[in-house]
Amino acid sequence: MQAKPGDLSREDDLAAKFGIKRFSADPKADHLASLLVDHHMEPWPSDVRKGGRYGTIEAVLAQPDVFGWALSAWRGSLSDTDRTRLAEYANEIESSLGSFPPIGRKSFERLMLLARTAVEFRVRPRSTTK
Repeated sequence: MQAKPGDLSREDDLAAKFGIKRFSADPKADHLASLLVDHHMEPWPSDVRKGGRYGTIEAVLAQPDVFGWALSAWRGSLSDTDRTRLAEYANEIESSLGSFPPIGRKSFERLMLLARTAVEFRVRPRSTTK
């Protein structure tokens, strides 16, 4: 069964599957968590060929690559090297957007937003004071 936007039980299942906790005290963490869940629930764009190359982007590889890096950022384990790679990849997606068909373009614009949000996200250190 395909998930539908607004299906809270499915969103909660996905959040739990990846260990994503929403509604924290950190609005940036909540924003990234929402983008991750939304991305994972989004169906494949109907006008994008799974084996297709659009500009410099191999569409079928871009989605899991960005999701994995963004999940690492949310968990606080994105290395500086991967952060740099993800920033470069977001730029590649942006420069390739014109190659995507209209529905796919919107999907990959959201993917670019996820990538850029993950690049900027830093886990706040926990306070050691009581």
